[in-house]
Amino acid sequence: MSEVKPADIKLVTDALGQYLNHVIQTKNIDLREFVNLMEPVFKKAGYREPKTSADGCNILITHDSGTGDFITHSGVIREIRRLYPTAHITLVVVPSGFQFAECCPYVDEVIRNPNPPHNLQSNFIQNYLLDMQFLYANLLKTRFDICYSFPRYASTPILMYMSGSRIRISHIILERNPDLGYSVPQMSIPYTSNLSTHVVPPYKFGNHCVDANFALVDNFLHVPVANRELEVWYTPAEFSIAKNLVSNFPRPLYALSIGGSGAKRRYPAEKFAALVKMILSEDPTATFINLGGGQNDAISAQILYQQLGAEIFNKHIVNLVGRSNFRIDAAIMSFCDMYIGNNTGPMWLACATKCPVLVAECFPKDLDSGMSDIPRSVGPYRVPAVSVQPKHALPECAVNEPYQPYGCRADKPHCITQIAPETLFKGYKLLKEKIAKNIVDTTYIC
Repeated sequence: MSEVKPADIKLVTDALGQYLNHVIQTKNIDLREFVNLMEPVFKKAGYREPKTSADGCNILITHDSGTGDFITHSGVIREIRRLYPTAHITLVVVPSGFQFAECCPYVDEVIRNPNPPHNLQSNFIQNYLLDMQFLYANLLKTRFDICYSFPRYASTPILMYMSGSRIRISHIILERNPDLGYSVPQMSIPYTSNLSTHVVPPYKFGNHCVDANFALVDNFLHVPVANRELEVWYTPAEFSIAKNLVSNFPRPLYALSIGGSGAKRRYPAEKFAALVKMILSEDPTATFINLGGGQNDAISAQILYQQLGAEIFNKHIVNLVGRSNFRIDAAIMSFCDMYIGNNTGPMWLACATKCPVLVAECFPKDLDSGMSDIPRSVGPYRVPAVSVQPKHALPECAVNEPYQPYGCRADKPHCITQIAPETLFKGYKLLKEKIAKNIVDTTYIC
């Protein structure tokens, strides 16, 4: 395989510029037209030549979503390294996943994609292709043999294609289809089928999203996955910080995460405060490490302080909101007896560190059947866990049309607010029993 020359990269970027001019003039996007234009150029520039040497191949992994989603891919990144032990592996991530990616021991290079992922819309494609030209040019310096793409948004298959990778493996995420399972409506068939060389079908109902990630390896290569556990990575110094911190507090020690992004998934902080009081009535020595770093976490911490009062808060709450980072949070959870919180990024840190999970879920029980089963496909993974759902969708959400993956349609805490603190406390006691019996699965209650 020939080395990449500046002229090779210029051939591709000039063709991209030609297509962008066409888009500007016609205000129309056609992916088939785009591929028909670009594919001969990639061939001419040598990006479609098969490897002729016995050297290790160049592999690209692209990921486009948040911290929690990145953790759900940690196991498959490990599997890719196992299957390609001599490969040079490059990982492209958006900023929310970068802090873990830079500590990943299974990749040789991490490239930060500063542009937020997005759905494919005409005005956005133009901006995305224009803004991303510098990243494409950087990736085109390497002749990638294989790209494994984990798309949540439609912009990621474009990145996969424009990397020049010869073999491009991606999920195909279909429109609503009750026979095929979990779907992301903004990702339609053409985005992945036109831009990939190999497309892996989505998983069926009952399968977890982590298993869907592993499917990109075992469905394509037909090689059994050796290890389905998740991982999270931090430095030895961060581990020491966490260890020294938790050694100062009495047990049981609970990680508390009550803020997070996605308003519909945030259980009210005042109800978490009521739960804390119930737990303290049973475990009076319990310590809660309140984690988070965003504005919502800070607001929730203030409400928690107001609801508990200074005496209880100062004695039982270790407030690290805004004073830590995700990697230290993960190291802390490795020492905790339980995670209590919402279904957001920190919950995945708990799963990766084998910390048992008590989670408040916004997806109503009466929407479990039909289009999808979100609590079971994106809920706790391979840890003792209890997931607490509202029994019913509120009237505005009872008819799930147009389809909303999380059932609840609001941009505020909504269906989730129906969960009583007493129900979460019931889940807490049930989880303690599961931990004592070492039962590693998720129980769903409402």
